[in-house]
Amino acid sequence: MDYSSLNKACAKYMYPLPEEGEELASLMGYPYKCFLQLPKEYNQIRMAEEDEEKAGFHMEEGVYCFTYMPKELKNSAATLQRIMEKFLTNQRGWNVKIYLEEIVIKSKSEPDLVQDVKETLRKLKRVNIKIDLSMSLFGVKEGRFLSYIVTEEGLRAYPGRIQAIILSPTPRSPNQIRSLFLQLTAISKFISMLAKLKHPLREA
Repeated sequence: MDYSSLNKACAKYMYPLPEEGEELASLMGYPYKCFLQLPKEYNQIRMAEEDEEKAGFHMEEGVYCFTYMPKELKNSAATLQRIMEKFLTNQRGWNVKIYLEEIVIKSKSEPDLVQDVKETLRKLKRVNIKIDLSMSLFGVKEGRFLSYIVTEEGLRAYPGRIQAIILSPTPRSPNQIRSLFLQLTAISKFISMLAKLKHPLREA
């Protein structure tokens, strides 16, 4: 759906997303983790009834309104982050990390992990937030979070990102070069002297 006009009319919701580096660093040193993924992420958040018609759309059969939040709305990401932090407020910063549709539960021991998972799932069930079991991992030493592989000792680059760069065609336009720069920046932690390597492309 094209909500460009609606988004221009809406004030930006100034709710900050967590800083990625801090979120990743806080997971180091924990041998037991669970990586939970929300399916349909934004579409699990109910729209306020008085706002439903603002996200209306027209089809041949008639005019319809979203009853759950569309991803394309300007403030969807900030709203999702705020609501998820509210649902898990007393765990956030302690044994749970949240970044939009990704949740990581971290524990020092297996018994603690079991209790932490029970508490988290109980809270999510209470507000009818579902997780995707096929994309979630329970009781593992490493898993994917914020497009990195998080281990007890540190971070590894996510293989999918590396493969995407390897398989991408040789850039032949400014837009393609910018796209490549964005991909390289995403794994910059693992590339020595990246700025020097990118310099020839900037000059091309």
